[in-house]
Amino acid sequence: MPTGFGEEDAPSIIYVLDLKTKKLRNILDLSNTLKNEKEDIDFYQGDAYIQTNGRGVVKLKYK
Repeated sequence: MPTGFGEEDAPSIIYVLDLKTKKLRNILDLSNTLKNEKEDIDFYQGDAYIQTNGRGVVKLKYK
């Protein structure tokens, strides 16, 4: 669930939720990377795609 604008009072955060156990698994702070409003997030073939308001779609790569 993406939120925020990448600003101090509204940081760019993604909350990673486990829907089976209904628990918060992780919090990713992307404030240094994404300064636009996050609209939605989706997954395709193991990659995460974030739709933003102003920067288009951003792909997250996991190392």
